[in-house]
Amino acid sequence: MNRAQLPKRVAVLVLPLLMVACASTSLINLDEEWKRTYVAALHPADKGDYLASAGDYGPQFADLSDRAAAAGNEAQSKDRPLAIGFYRIAALAAWKSAALREDKVPELAAKGSAACDALPNKAASQPRDCAIFRFVDYFAVYDKVYRDLRVLIDVANARPNNDLPADRIDEARQVHRTISRVFEQIDKRRQVIGDLAPSDSFHGYLNENWKQVYCGWSSLAATISRSISDEPEKQAIRNQSESMQKRLKEAHVNTQCG
Repeated sequence: MNRAQLPKRVAVLVLPLLMVACASTSLINLDEEWKRTYVAALHPADKGDYLASAGDYGPQFADLSDRAAAAGNEAQSKDRPLAIGFYRIAALAAWKSAALREDKVPELAAKGSAACDALPNKAASQPRDCAIFRFVDYFAVYDKVYRDLRVLIDVANARPNNDLPADRIDEARQVHRTISRVFEQIDKRRQVIGDLAPSDSFHGYLNENWKQVYCGWSSLAATISRSISDEPEKQAIRNQSESMQKRLKEAHVNTQCG
């Protein structure tokens, strides 16, 4: 029996607040609230999967995102670096709120990116925050589709051959295409962040999340391959896997999923 292993979701970057020129008490407080809520949401989770669901903390993340976004809007015309800090918290909290507010992530990331572009040195003026805006929307897309992936993997694992019933294969293909798109977009964006000179810790965080997207793709790819008989489709999946692994290895990312 070749039981599919459930992949991990992508992780959130939790780092000390990078102080902007006029960092306000409200920004510091919201940043601390963000970190406390994220850690609390992970606390009851299986330590083997630190990327577990935010669970019942979704409403708290959604409320935090809403307040941080309002603060960012208010600060936008007065203090752009401060607004960027608020938008970072708003986007990250929206991401982890799951269905409650995750659809707001692209809008919040766009506001943050626009504020970054208006800085004297553009995004390089506030590299960590501005880099997050370039990726958080696709991390949110992955988390959203990950919920569908989990259902499909569970369905397959409940069957003797760990395959999908015929009426779920097209659904699996759609999820698979979405994850493929996320992988490609992360790859494309990670190749053009040199202007930000992000820290090694950010690169490590980004590469680990990129890998987890691949692992999710790979897990579903194996399940689909077990569920179909069309050899050209199976070969296309193998070819895509080789291409993904090659790019990960070129970026010095371990491709072992587990």
